[in-house]
Amino acid sequence: MGDIHKINETEPDESCCHSHGHDHDHDGDDDFCEIGRCGCCDERHTSVKTQIAILAVTAVLFVAAMAISHFLTLPEWGKALIFAVPYLICGGNVLINCFKNIVRRRFFEAETLMTVATLGAFAIGEYPEAVAVIWLFRLGELLEGLATDRASNSIKALVDIRPDEAEIERGGRTERVRADSVEVGAVIVVRAGARVPLDGEVIEGETELDTSALTGEAIPRAALPGDTVYSGSVNLVSPVRVRVTKTAGDSAASRILGMVRESLSAKSKAMSFTERFSHIYTPAVVAAAALLSLIPPLVSGDFAANFGKWFYRALEFLVVSCPCAFVISVPLTFVAGLGAASKAGALIKGSNYLELLAKAETVVFDKTGTLTTGSFSVTEIKAAEGVSETELLREAAAAESFSDHPIAVSLRRAYREKASDEPISSEDGGFTRAETVNGGIISENSGKTTVCGNSSLLIRSGVAESELFDVSESAAATSVHVARIDGEGAIYLGVILLSDELKPGAAKAVAQLRRLGIKRTVILTGDSKRAGEAAARAVGADEVYSELLPEDKVSRVEEIMAQMNGGSLVFLGDGINDAPVIARADVGAAMGGLGADAAVESADVVIMDDKPEKLAAGIRIARRTMRILRSNVAFALGFKLLVLLLCGIGLGPMWLAVFGDVGVTLLCILNAARAASA
Repeated sequence: MGDIHKINETEPDESCCHSHGHDHDHDGDDDFCEIGRCGCCDERHTSVKTQIAILAVTAVLFVAAMAISHFLTLPEWGKALIFAVPYLICGGNVLINCFKNIVRRRFFEAETLMTVATLGAFAIGEYPEAVAVIWLFRLGELLEGLATDRASNSIKALVDIRPDEAEIERGGRTERVRADSVEVGAVIVVRAGARVPLDGEVIEGETELDTSALTGEAIPRAALPGDTVYSGSVNLVSPVRVRVTKTAGDSAASRILGMVRESLSAKSKAMSFTERFSHIYTPAVVAAAALLSLIPPLVSGDFAANFGKWFYRALEFLVVSCPCAFVISVPLTFVAGLGAASKAGALIKGSNYLELLAKAETVVFDKTGTLTTGSFSVTEIKAAEGVSETELLREAAAAESFSDHPIAVSLRRAYREKASDEPISSEDGGFTRAETVNGGIISENSGKTTVCGNSSLLIRSGVAESELFDVSESAAATSVHVARIDGEGAIYLGVILLSDELKPGAAKAVAQLRRLGIKRTVILTGDSKRAGEAAARAVGADEVYSELLPEDKVSRVEEIMAQMNGGSLVFLGDGINDAPVIARADVGAAMGGLGADAAVESADVVIMDDKPEKLAAGIRIARRTMRILRSNVAFALGFKLLVLLLCGIGLGPMWLAVFGDVGVTLLCILNAARAASA
């Protein structure tokens, strides 16, 4: 069939035009092009109602023409005339597109094959066949467009997540302005029921947000002062004031739309194959049809008597051999699969990555921030003799009061939970200066010094190694030893053990991957061997490699890839330090909710809500999409070969040839649309 007619026109998009062989220039790309023709193409888009009306009028005129030709004796030109009316009403657009294709030197498009077949049918006096073929062709276009719209709805809906306006505070009052004119630092008001226009931080008010458009997660999320909110979220409860932290172009919604454009324009190997296939296949079919119409009559010895019969069979051959089922259903299947994955919270940046994701056999995880929350919690406190746990914790929290490191934040939080009525700030006998050193922090005030850090730092600070508590058997990820240094020397106060909390779905993610047939799961981390092994045991990973620098992670992934026999390797990480290894893996995946921009930009798959189990959902959808694609190709090839054989030996009427093209294509489209369900 021809290009898909959309119901609605969209803004022009260059990749769409090129996919249809059109060479246009565009001035903007605010909206990505929907499947089908874009708004700048010169073919006129026909509404669904108009298409239905054309089909209905054609059907009525066709029945009338059949009745007239049956009950009245008409000359041949009269029969041709009464059937030409419904033919031109229904097929005029096809004839025009055929002419335009020829002018553009695109000689083997679907419209060309249909034009040759139907005009050939007119030439040999098969007028009803010609009208029926063109009517079924137009019906197929209509159903095709409807199926395409249904399949791509989950992706097209993303266009609506980015509001055009924001309510900004100026001079004690609010006014509505274009979202792209708001600068970083401005304060905006997001009313209940409104969509957040820009990324920012809540500075006043409490509410709940629907983030499903960004993450695929239906459960509302609380938004309190200090929390980050992302553009595209919907405010469900009450108004909040938000300080803008990113411009419209850098916002979460814009970033997602950019990745959607990338995912729609990126071509997979299968899609590239179908394009090459159609460019070779169609001319070959036309040549075969020409030979079919000429060689048998010549061999028979009575060319004039047999030419009409074989010419008709050649026309059937042309109709059934149209490669629409391949050219349309393959990209449609990928679009449906990409949409389903995005709806499930895994944004795949292109159909080529979807193919690779379906072949995943090994999955490698970063630990901190990917399988763990990145938020430490105090699991054990070991105080030295004569020192209470509260005193030890207070000393560490006060010394760390200058730092925003996750460990420092966790120590202060733990102290507030244990002794909320006792201050830890520097204003109440705390510290006035702190220095971050290798292995910890040193805080000072009027000759009083507190050292917090690993065992090496305390030994360098004068604490005897024999005084330190042995924590080698502890499963905690991190140990913070604490000592006070004054004029009498170093006094060891004890050690605080902290663990990086596993995400609730971390073990579930590994278990789901194992059920999907993933052969090997590996954790790579810069943390200690003790922490890495504890995380691997907790989530059920097969292997763990610890104390790795970013370049070490790349080397380790390359080693793992060298050991693989086929399949692909997927790496899932979240931080800036993961960007190199994300780029190196067969499929690089990044946490998109809290993940670093560098990691997200280098990734092929983005997990939109930071839940590692969504990677398994992405792999499952990718595999299902590829199964649907393979079933379409097998069905289309098998049925077309059968119909070609029947038509070639004269057992297949034109109606069967039409079903071999239009019917098979529609069945493949409907099957492809199944990939849209997550």
